[in-house]
Amino acid sequence: MASSSFVPSLMVAAMLASAQAAIAQNDAATINVYGPGGPAPAMTECANTFSALSGANLVVTSGPTSQWMQAAMGNADLFYSGSENMMTDFTSMFSGQIDQATIDPIYVRSAIIMVHPGNPKNITDFDDLFRPGVTVMIVQGSGQTGFWEDIAGRTGDVAIIRALRRNIVAFEPDTATAHGVWNAPNPPDAWIALASEHGAHPDESEAITFQQNLLIIRDAGIALTKAGESKQLAMMFYNFVRSPAGAAIFKRWGWCPLHCTARDDSNRRKQKEN
Repeated sequence: MASSSFVPSLMVAAMLASAQAAIAQNDAATINVYGPGGPAPAMTECANTFSALSGANLVVTSGPTSQWMQAAMGNADLFYSGSENMMTDFTSMFSGQIDQATIDPIYVRSAIIMVHPGNPKNITDFDDLFRPGVTVMIVQGSGQTGFWEDIAGRTGDVAIIRALRRNIVAFEPDTATAHGVWNAPNPPDAWIALASEHGAHPDESEAITFQQNLLIIRDAGIALTKAGESKQLAMMFYNFVRSPAGAAIFKRWGWCPLHCTARDDSNRRKQKEN
């Protein structure tokens, strides 16, 4: 009987063999993939891995939609998103291109509090973000619209929303801009972010997880365009990203293949008491 790890390996091997056969029929085939910056490191590694193993030419273009929208209208084979509302926006922007039947939420990432290495302000809990003198950054776009309010609002206490807003000193439009602020002189003390941001830059931050009642999740989704559906390689890459091999890659970048877990509050309380 085959082991559980051997079966997925056979599936990926068969997929790559088919991809190589497809390439042999069309050596010039290029597959164009478009999406935001958050899932880009994981998606790019998926593309590079698939290209290296199959010989396919995968091009991942990431960043704010405005930077690649015109190009995507001309040659997109796949789109990926950083949240459900973002994918819905894509279906409006590229309504004649995306086959909505192929939209698939694939992996999830949880909200975290990012602090600088060494945690100089000793921030260990959500409540610490309200302390006088603690400065906070949030991203207000890129799939994180209303993100901080969703977290604070789960307490049901407007005083908490008010206290947190008072300490927010940076409202950035996207993760790339926020990352620049995080590494600039006099940066904010904390960043309410998604785990994939820490996963992409583990040496530049420490991650503090939220307790269950405050945990907020955003997913990455993937979709084929009608043009992509006509290309065997695009279909294969779509399946590769959703395969165990793709899940393993996303996990390395801070994503959860099945579900994200909250922190253990009992352990956190013991740590604080000690």
